[in-house]
Amino acid sequence: MHQNMPIRRIIFRLFFAALVAAVFVHGCTADAPRDNPLDPINGLTVAGRVERLYTNMPINGALLTLEPNGLIDRADSEGRFQFGMLRPGQYQLICEASGFVTDTVTLDVQQTVNHTFKLNGLPRFNRFSLTTTRISRFFPPDDKIEFDFEVAASDPDDPTDVESMIFQIEDIIDTVIVDQISSTANERIFARRNISQLDLGGIEMMNEVIGKEIRFFVKDRPGITVVSQPQFLSRIIDQTPIGLFPRDEDPVSVPFTMTWEDMDLPFTHTYSLGVAVAFGEEIEQIDNIAASQTSFVYTRPLSAGSYVWFLYIVDEFGNRSRSRLNPFVIQ
Repeated sequence: MHQNMPIRRIIFRLFFAALVAAVFVHGCTADAPRDNPLDPINGLTVAGRVERLYTNMPINGALLTLEPNGLIDRADSEGRFQFGMLRPGQYQLICEASGFVTDTVTLDVQQTVNHTFKLNGLPRFNRFSLTTTRISRFFPPDDKIEFDFEVAASDPDDPTDVESMIFQIEDIIDTVIVDQISSTANERIFARRNISQLDLGGIEMMNEVIGKEIRFFVKDRPGITVVSQPQFLSRIIDQTPIGLFPRDEDPVSVPFTMTWEDMDLPFTHTYSLGVAVAFGEEIEQIDNIAASQTSFVYTRPLSAGSYVWFLYIVDEFGNRSRSRLNPFVIQ
């Protein structure tokens, strides 16, 4: 029994020494500075979601940049993003997505922060139609030139977000409001008819418009304005078709044959033929008559009375040139 006492004392002394050493080490490290970036006090998080302006629909693939660190993340399919292991401080969070207005927010990060971006979709132009029409007339004897256009625009947020449109013609017209003429489920359509009435002057001035940049500006409800790529008028047709028969109130009976002069034009074209009550409404228009034709057999029944017919040249861009009105009488 007495022989085992020294061994017990040795074990006890070793255990006691180890305990004291552990307490000493803990006391020395308890107040050490927290410079380790993995320490919880430096492990703050900035997270959130990127959504469309008027709904909670996510914007997949939006680019998030956190400054001044230069950290980058991409929103996932649910629009979610996250930056972790951040030190306390002020940060700038920038959110970008193709087709949307970039948004930036300043965050004071003293604890985990969640932020939702609501990005405004940029209005977009879907299509343009810019055409001219030359009109031959008896009085006044000079031809009249009209310039019309139609523009369709949409917005990824909502078609009704497209609020207004203006247009400019380089060096000629500045800031003219465009009328909205219709709206569909996907877009709004704006147009101005007979722009030559906007003090463009006569044929000489209209010819100057050819080759000039025409730009359209569409604005959405939040006030963002998008400008189109330059648009151009393609042509003012110099020639006008000439009707041969019937005209000068020639009496005819249905069916009868309308004829016009053969035209040798240096561009692709077709004809469009119209019939109207004299000094009244249009009755019918027949499109896509071949350029090789110089006549058309009219078979639609017409009651006795006075009428006119007219012929358009129509080029591949939709520009037109109209003959004089040719009066005829149905007996």
